[in-house]
Amino acid sequence: MRPETIDRFVELIVRSGLATQEQVTELTNQFQTTRQSTKNSTDIAAFCTFLVANDLLTAWQCGKLREGKFKGFFLDDYMLLDRFPHDENFGYYLARDIKDGKLARLTVTPAESNERARDRISCRSFFRIASQSLNLVVENHSSDPALAPAEPRPIHFPICA
Repeated sequence: MRPETIDRFVELIVRSGLATQEQVTELTNQFQTTRQSTKNSTDIAAFCTFLVANDLLTAWQCGKLREGKFKGFFLDDYMLLDRFPHDENFGYYLARDIKDGKLARLTVTPAESNERARDRISCRSFFRIASQSLNLVVENHSSDPALAPAEPRPIHFPICA
């Protein structure tokens, strides 16, 4: 369900695990002070822009949260930051390792395509597309050094045999 107020949006951020209540409360207070808005403001777009500018969330994460989605931001030990264009068999994500903060490019096959990923043709396609993903240019629009595009590691799920 799409959040209609900033308070509801804040609840989704905390439920998603992308930020703690304290982090979001601090930025919410800053936003309300600068905007001189009411506590239950409905200007979620402006609030999202503020959160992205303050490096709490990415634009992709904000978009998903605005759709009411609070699950699916983590894959194993990786926080998903952005999704790249994909084909029918694979998803490509920019992610941050939550243990060491390094960036990685994740290539993910949907569960229904795992069977196809085992045959030779799909494996060749997988490796061709995975190789192409290594050439993606990641621009840093953030002041956070952890988001700097310095040599993100390619990570592929699952590995074709």
